[in-house]
Amino acid sequence: MLLEEFISSFKGRKRSLDEDEGASGLAERIQTTKNNLLNFGGNAEFGESLKKRKVDDGIESWMSQGHREVVLPPDEVLKSLVDIFFSRFHVWISMIHEKTFRNKIDNTNRQTITNLLYAITSVTVRFSSHPAFEDKRMCETYSQLCAEHVVLKSMAQYTVENLQALIIIAFDLIGCGGGPKAWSIVDSMTRIVEHTQLSYEEENDEPGVTRLIERIVFLPKPKSFAEEEERRRVFWFVFILDRFCSVSSGWNPSITSADAKRRLPCNDAVFNAGNAPVYTSYFTLGSNNGYEGIKRTKEDLDNMGSVSYLIESTDLLSRVVRFYVEQKLSFHSPDQVQGWIRKFWNLDQILANWKQSLPHELSIVQSARHTGRERLYMDPNLVLAHVTHNTSVVLLHQYLAYPAQAELVSIFRQFRMSSANTCLSAASEVSKVCRTYLPTTDGFVSPQLAFCLFASGQVLLAHAANFKEPVSKPFYEIQSSLETISKRWDNFTNTTNLAATLLSCLISSLSRFQEAVPIHDPTHNLQQPTTNNPADAYLELFGFTNRLATEEPSSTAGNNQEMLSTYGTLLTDEFQDLIDNSLDRVCH
Repeated sequence: MLLEEFISSFKGRKRSLDEDEGASGLAERIQTTKNNLLNFGGNAEFGESLKKRKVDDGIESWMSQGHREVVLPPDEVLKSLVDIFFSRFHVWISMIHEKTFRNKIDNTNRQTITNLLYAITSVTVRFSSHPAFEDKRMCETYSQLCAEHVVLKSMAQYTVENLQALIIIAFDLIGCGGGPKAWSIVDSMTRIVEHTQLSYEEENDEPGVTRLIERIVFLPKPKSFAEEEERRRVFWFVFILDRFCSVSSGWNPSITSADAKRRLPCNDAVFNAGNAPVYTSYFTLGSNNGYEGIKRTKEDLDNMGSVSYLIESTDLLSRVVRFYVEQKLSFHSPDQVQGWIRKFWNLDQILANWKQSLPHELSIVQSARHTGRERLYMDPNLVLAHVTHNTSVVLLHQYLAYPAQAELVSIFRQFRMSSANTCLSAASEVSKVCRTYLPTTDGFVSPQLAFCLFASGQVLLAHAANFKEPVSKPFYEIQSSLETISKRWDNFTNTTNLAATLLSCLISSLSRFQEAVPIHDPTHNLQQPTTNNPADAYLELFGFTNRLATEEPSSTAGNNQEMLSTYGTLLTDEFQDLIDNSLDRVCH
């Protein structure tokens, strides 16, 4: 790729920079970037001739450039960015067969992965130490242009590579604090995986059955197991992002559990080898009724990877949120309360049963490749699966443990302590796992982990407020973990990443708690969030602010002894197992 084109891509589209910056200052920065780019190496004679060119003094209009596309960096730089991607990003969205992908980069005809290279460039330039990317503001502009290019080109054609590129952009947007901006991209991807028939296995087609009208086929059949597994993982990472956006917004997910007619991903070692195919079980949580344990065969346990457990745990987290968003409850109707309790108990049983199928060994001791010294290795996706599960437990039980409505205080009084102990144990376990995991890696972590820490921290505050106790040590450990995660995302100069936003909100909640200032009237009914700030949206959606009430609310319902007697008789049998086994659902 010509350096001249790469440099001109910085010159032609500067409208996104601050308009108050003088033309001379911009020209100086362009010249600096130009000189840095000349240090890429390569053709020295070409570099010398390029130095003789004069940089225009004014800001050239984007229109005058003929809608010229932004270009990729030279190959040497591009390959270094690919290295950064696989070392930092890919561990959380492992959907690309690395060996095959790198072979395509070396191939002169790499048109099929060009858009994917733009996505990788967009999310990695801020981590590059190359002199060309020293100017963070210029770097940010280039990153934005690459991201815009990816979204535009991905809408023009349905390919697996374009979906991979969109997943990368959406994942980075969420982590960088632009969650609402990512929702529309994720929503588009959920439709694309349906149109491209990535949501089900081809083996599900009944033999001898012919459709009278065939659907348009966008993708050819996969040529290898590695390509087939890539497509499977693309679908599942769209599924995970869809579930996380559903949790963030309170909306229904676009991909239902019944739509996910796919086998779960195999373990990473088998995928990276890309040789003989292996078979994992289908996603079955959609049909699990909560009373039966999840059955895993030995083949499943051998072949399933940590991503499979992450998929299931993220789906369960989404179910918990949907349960509270969708289930309406009249406190004056015993029948409705009984139905609500049965659904609650069923969901609680699903969480407890699923936990039994989750590998409990989170860490192994490995020998470092270069030093020969032993080090602790923790599978990041398995860590996230454990943390996500415990967060599901926290969100499910917090409404009984720290009721916001006066009626709930009265109705669930006898079960409150059991749920509070469950919340305290689960939130403390989230803190412990993250405190152990973060020192084992210097890379950034999934934004989903930041959300889980935030939810656990808010519940620990609610526990202290409701039971008149000091704020526990795990809360401050959660603060420290969020601070570490925030620093590792290393955003551009004028953006605040998700972890930093959630940390700020957690500190604000702590300050209000210490000052004994009620955040909201505890009898306040929860409303749909109306803000674009992720932290504020989470606070309102999950009612975290309502949990910080330091006074037990009173109401006429609480004084209605006949009502309390009715519910006491009604709920005791339903919740006896829950009370007796309140901590069995927590991953330790």
